[in-house]
Amino acid sequence: MKRDRSLRRIDDEKNLIQNKQIEIDLFNQEIQQIQNENKKLENIILQYQPHLNLLTQANLPRIL
Repeated sequence: MKRDRSLRRIDDEKNLIQNKQIEIDLFNQEIQQIQNENKKLENIILQYQPHLNLLTQANLPRIL
């Protein structure tokens, strides 16, 4: 009887660990998606940076 409870407890702990690992994997996937989105946004910013610089230079004389 005591052995059965110990085995059941071990199984419960094993399931808990597996569930936590699944949760960690999902968080890692979410982090990867966010990093990919950030990279896309960085590329867009880099693509439009020269245009922004030109607009800033064109508007500068009017401000002064």
